[in-house]
Amino acid sequence: MLMEAEMFYTSKINSTKEELFQLSGHDSEFIKEIDFDLKELDHVFEELKKDLKDNTDNEEVIEAMIQNYRLKLTILEEMLMQVSKSSDKNENKNNHEI
Repeated sequence: MLMEAEMFYTSKINSTKEELFQLSGHDSEFIKEIDFDLKELDHVFEELKKDLKDNTDNEEVIEAMIQNYRLKLTILEEMLMQVSKSSDKNENKNNHEI
């Protein structure tokens, strides 16, 4: 179960992150900020992995790991939505200026 979830969420996170970076125009400050937030979650995930090694049958740890993936994806999707809205507003503003 964990391996399938890991593959699914890793793929979704990577594709959403790439889309977000493309929409942001590869803004280095924005990318640094997102990476910082994601690295904090990675640190929590590594701690959970250590806990899982101690007790591989612990469903609570597995669920917490999956929740960590969900949180990353949610953060990225929310940021993507914000950047997309901002991009749409800028595009509409530019269209009205012509």
